[in-house]
Amino acid sequence: MNRNTALVVSTLFWGTVAAGCSGGLSSLESLRREEVRMSLSPDFGQRGKSVTVTADLGPEIQSSLKAGQAYVSQVSFGEGCRLPDRWSLDAEGRLEVVFFIDALAREGERKALIRVTGEKKTWEAKAAFFVVGGAGG
Repeated sequence: MNRNTALVVSTLFWGTVAAGCSGGLSSLESLRREEVRMSLSPDFGQRGKSVTVTADLGPEIQSSLKAGQAYVSQVSFGEGCRLPDRWSLDAEGRLEVVFFIDALAREGERKALIRVTGEKKTWEAKAAFFVVGGAGG
């Protein structure tokens, strides 16, 4: 019952905001969204362990990140992979991400996503990432 109440309240709130801002919303520039492939190294990690993954996002994104013209706005390696502890750029401009895979995470493929937002464009870099069993498991 509380869940339904929350849905009604949020719908009313957003309806009010949209109605009050209708003239202003049309003047906002929209960001272009572009999907790109990325390569991950390694493209797998063991359950119950931390993993450092290097993501090659391509020259356009890497140069934008290095120049400070874009920022990483989202990093996800899927279910059972905890949010990254940290990420940084290596000397070549590739993104290095450190995160932990839960010991009880289901083995198999995940969809990795790294979203990078620039001034006029947002890139969504996607790749497969695999969770494998731990040693002896």
